[in-house]
Amino acid sequence: MENYVYLNRFNNSGTLALSKKVFVSLGEHALNSVKEVIKRTNKKGINLNDDVIVNIKDNKVFYRFNVLVEKDVDVDQVKSNISDIITTNLLMICDVAPFDIEIKVKQNK
Repeated sequence: MENYVYLNRFNNSGTLALSKKVFVSLGEHALNSVKEVIKRTNKKGINLNDDVIVNIKDNKVFYRFNVLVEKDVDVDQVKSNISDIITTNLLMICDVAPFDIEIKVKQNK
């Protein structure tokens, strides 16, 4: 797997490379923006699970989200909210990076 997405701008200044960490941060921001998502942390506030998994292959970003919500929450709405936030952020930051989003939602019992 690759660690950077290379954006070719239409000038002679060179190529811009965005680190995988940038895309992980965008994913974490998206999850924090959706209030229905249950945050799984320990007493010290350290994240216990990999809620956001990012892979880069052939200059394309692949997002995988593993989300926990309460049982009475509309799962499709949560997926839509996360997808909309990620799409908007990616278009604002790197308007040409292709991406794929997969969201798995588990309801709390």
